[in-house]
Amino acid sequence: MVTEFASPPSVLPARASQPGSADCQIIDRDEYCRLLICNKTLVRWDDPKSSTRGLFDPATGIRYAISEWNLFRS
Repeated sequence: MVTEFASPPSVLPARASQPGSADCQIIDRDEYCRLLICNKTLVRWDDPKSSTRGLFDPATGIRYAISEWNLFRS
């Protein structure tokens, strides 16, 4: 289930917001779509300042990120 929040939950570690950090994995469009429909409990966590879409897995503490350009390109 994906839950959407207007802003990132405050329980997330600060370093998870940095793509490329140990807590953030850059993924492709296929993986992002697979995660959207999987049965994990994921929290939607986008960063409009960097045009990045993300999903946060509270069980593992990992954020999966993709640039909007890679997600919405034709």
